[in-house]
Amino acid sequence: MASVGKFPALESETLEKQAVQLPQDFRGERNLLLIAFEREQQKDIDTWLTQMKPYEDIDMEFRYYEIPTIEKMNRFMRWFINTGMRHGIPDKKARERTITLYIEKEPFKKSLQITDEKKIYAVVVDLSFAKNQNVL
Repeated sequence: MASVGKFPALESETLEKQAVQLPQDFRGERNLLLIAFEREQQKDIDTWLTQMKPYEDIDMEFRYYEIPTIEKMNRFMRWFINTGMRHGIPDKKARERTITLYIEKEPFKKSLQITDEKKIYAVVVDLSFAKNQNVL
């Protein structure tokens, strides 16, 4: 596998309101991130999510996350969006692995070599990989 960059250092929280420092708080050695930019992409994300649980059961060092990525906004709008997502995801485990990023998207996309917000991205962050190149 070829490295495509480094996952940037970010602060966020899960939909279960757990603060996270990324990438170090990803729980696996190998972490699959399903990154989406538009609400309409949820159906594409869901096709991946339905297939991932067996892999986590087989490989104890594998974890997967849903990463909705939204441009920075004020606290009230973040609360409104997160509350809507919490109500739409009844499963606690799914909320624990959903981390919404409210960030300046351009530096994030550049760091991961993401060129098109019209599609989802599946990115592996390997925490055992060299510290300056952790995305495969």
